[in-house]
Amino acid sequence: MFRSVLPLVVAFLTATGGLAGNVYHVDGSFTGAQAGTAAQPWKTIQRAIQAGAVPGDTLIIRSGVYREGIFIPTSPLFKSPNPDLRNDGPKLTLQSAEGATVVIKGSDLLARNAGLWVRAEAPELPASPAAGSPRIWRYTGVLNVNVQQLFVHAEGENPDNPAFAVSNPGTPLTKLGYPTGYFGNWVGKCDPPDMPVGETSPGSRWDAGITSLQYMAGARGLGTFYCREAGHVEGGRVVVERRTLFLRLKDGADPNRLPIEISARPTVLRVADDSWATRDHGNLIVRGLHFRHSNSMWSGGTVSSAMETGHSSLFDGCTIEWMDCVGLGIWDHGTVQNCVLSHNGNSGLSAGGGCHGILVSGCRVNENNTRHFNPAFHCGGMKFIPNLSLHDRMEITIDGCEVSGNDGPGIWFDTASELTSPSPFAKVVRNCVIRDNTTYGIMGEATRNTLILGNLIDGNTRYGIYADACSDWWIVGNTVVNTRARTGPRQFTDDESAGISMHAFRPTIERERNALGGRAYWPAARNRVLNNIVAFNHTQQQIRIFHDDPFFGASDTRCDYNCIWMGPDPGWKGPFPRGNVGLVHMHREGNAGTGGPIFLFDSPREAGRKLPGGPECPPGAACAGSWHSGVVALDVHSIIADPGFLSPATGDYHLKPESPAIDHGLDLDLLLGLGSTSDLYGTPRPQGLGWDLGAAEFRR
Repeated sequence: MFRSVLPLVVAFLTATGGLAGNVYHVDGSFTGAQAGTAAQPWKTIQRAIQAGAVPGDTLIIRSGVYREGIFIPTSPLFKSPNPDLRNDGPKLTLQSAEGATVVIKGSDLLARNAGLWVRAEAPELPASPAAGSPRIWRYTGVLNVNVQQLFVHAEGENPDNPAFAVSNPGTPLTKLGYPTGYFGNWVGKCDPPDMPVGETSPGSRWDAGITSLQYMAGARGLGTFYCREAGHVEGGRVVVERRTLFLRLKDGADPNRLPIEISARPTVLRVADDSWATRDHGNLIVRGLHFRHSNSMWSGGTVSSAMETGHSSLFDGCTIEWMDCVGLGIWDHGTVQNCVLSHNGNSGLSAGGGCHGILVSGCRVNENNTRHFNPAFHCGGMKFIPNLSLHDRMEITIDGCEVSGNDGPGIWFDTASELTSPSPFAKVVRNCVIRDNTTYGIMGEATRNTLILGNLIDGNTRYGIYADACSDWWIVGNTVVNTRARTGPRQFTDDESAGISMHAFRPTIERERNALGGRAYWPAARNRVLNNIVAFNHTQQQIRIFHDDPFFGASDTRCDYNCIWMGPDPGWKGPFPRGNVGLVHMHREGNAGTGGPIFLFDSPREAGRKLPGGPECPPGAACAGSWHSGVVALDVHSIIADPGFLSPATGDYHLKPESPAIDHGLDLDLLLGLGSTSDLYGTPRPQGLGWDLGAAEFRR
């Protein structure tokens, strides 16, 4: 059922673009009279839109680097009749000409060989730079923006050549300092700790940046830049009087001879004046375009997107890379397919208010959060947040995507109840590869009605799949391997890690729930963990389940028909021994509302402790029997054995012919009414007498 929906959605969006409308042409290199025709094309994309392009029209864009911000105006022509429903009407199509390479940049190219860069002289630096002193350069040209990104190219390279620009963003320098204070400390952005926001009391002078330049002059200042702003406070806001750009190249080179791009435009494609207020605007199709280099701003505690799909829009075959904050903001009934979203400052893709009918298919979302935002706040590969003032549900399908190498969670579903979802599973993550993300592969936060099916979850940090106060989650048919307790700059305690974790909120959530008007959330109820292979995770447990919290009631979690295997881990440094499975029994401790003792089975950590109402775990025993007992009745039909991967060292998690995981699973098609289902690699299930465990069906 789920797989068959995708072609229908894509066919609809494809068929409704560019029908019975005008065709306009755009060529950035054209110098004659402009009329939007093939012979007299418009010079900019925005000029074509200003000329009256509307849904139903098509813009054919020829090869070139276009340094502009595209703005779709607020207009009834771009408005969907009902924001809660997909708009089946015509779309405005922006697409590359056949065989063309179109790169749209939010950056400007600074003038070269103009002597505008001089050696810096400032109170915090030597008045006359001595030989061997740090080569910090100051730009003497005019700056109209607080520069958030700066990219340096080698001498002789041409970033205005589209064939070069599409694969060479330039070498990014690290931005120092909090830019004009719009990043508060609560966001946790990982700048050097001594960067000041600046004094903003009424009537004061304001001159941020002294500490930044001192930092730049130090040992860690190589490859950094800083945009210094000075001004005064008036009417409670900062009035900037001047901006000065400083940089220090790693090799100490003279920047006057190098092509340098600075981000200058806050958005590269924007739909309507205020997408939060005009969430029904959009109706675009964008095909085959490459977007780069926004200069986004942080505003009002919300994440700023360099790109916006708008309502009922399609992005197909685009790349969205090296944006300052979020790469692409997706809205209700938006589709993103066959796109690359990588190396963006905060996250690759985010839905921050419109989460109905979203489809993300065949995309690569990797290496995002280059500016190292706090992963507990908002960052990573993809994050979805409903607008609770409008509705509190999400309807999202993520199919056939690679989500890898993001500094933060790979996929993050934020708080939503989905009370009115029309389908059994409001959120589906299916047949994806989710690997090497620094905090969680998939995370759910106080949300429900989710199907996690047929994914390879490999090499993520802390938890491969983490469902926090989530209910009606079905985690089925996945391969979860190589999760790490800690890695790189993200440090966690070793006893808070697992391949799969079903977590319950502590009782303190009662206050938060009441503050949200009594909106109900579910404390890990009616969840199912079935048909998975959870193995070789370098974590405290392979599977970790919170159960039977007296504040919320029993969890009613069913965990069974899995292949679980801890495997050796001679480098384990956790405070407690590792185990295959773990149970957390929560209880109140006075008024603190903290979790209770942890009971581990198949591990001697809790030897001699008694599960309330259940058997004791004798000292030194491997207590799988307690896990299987009637107290919790988990994994009765699971197997604890090496799953027999074909070549795990090379990342091949197909099964060997002798694997115990073959034919051991439940028929999920029958159980869930899925219809015909294929595995991660397109092999129909089942191939034998029953479903194989994990994401890869053994091919007969």
